[in-house]
Amino acid sequence: MLLYNKKDITVKSANIRAIYGIYKDYKFLQIDCFSLLVCLKLVKFIYIERGIMDINTKKEKGIPVVSVKGRIDAVTAPEFEKSLSEIITSGEKTVLINLENLEYISSAGLRSILATAKRLKSENGKMLFTGLKGPVEEVFKISGFYSIFTIFESEGAALGSI
Repeated sequence: MLLYNKKDITVKSANIRAIYGIYKDYKFLQIDCFSLLVCLKLVKFIYIERGIMDINTKKEKGIPVVSVKGRIDAVTAPEFEKSLSEIITSGEKTVLINLENLEYISSAGLRSILATAKRLKSENGKMLFTGLKGPVEEVFKISGFYSIFTIFESEGAALGSI
């Protein structure tokens, strides 16, 4: 048995709410195994598969190069911001972010970038970008990030300019 709120319109939202433990003022509803399976796959897709991000950091010519793979969205943006914050806390003033393998960036990801850039600017640092392509490049152009940040065609070009 799963629980649902009378106000919930769809079984999917009722299932997701029940799975995440929001049980207050709910009524009982018996749901078949197939509906539960569909709901679990949906939750797995939304919160696990779509939220995959891999961050690798290396040093090139004394500059930290942060390569991001996957997606920066509402689920992964806090981890991305935390990784950049750790680099800045270690005393780095310049950070090169390689987005060559980034498939998607949401407004939460853009906010993380702006928050980190603001922190770097207050410490007389700078954030450089490379590897922009496809939808990520479009988002950077539409959001005006191309005019805010220094963007290079390649990692080598960025490192050569420092």
